[in-house]
Amino acid sequence: MISPALLATLTNLKNNRLLSGEAKSALAPFTGKTFTLPLAFASASRTFGNPFDPVYDDGHTLIRRIESEASLPYSTSTTFTKEPASDSC
Repeated sequence: MISPALLATLTNLKNNRLLSGEAKSALAPFTGKTFTLPLAFASASRTFGNPFDPVYDDGHTLIRRIESEASLPYSTSTTFTKEPASDSC
């Protein structure tokens, strides 16, 4: 089940520009908790010039939307590296 409080917080963050500290505080109650989000594929693309870490360059980015909330404009993105992760057993 999708948390109504989480969706309300995401709506607030989307509609109101907050300073990074304010946004972090707004999301703090959800940090470290697990939520189920049924996601539907929206698109996939190559990743170029990723600002987070050069390891993601030439990787892929997936965009998905929250499936059960079609009326809400929420989407998620996940960036994958070019090389698959190695198993370290």
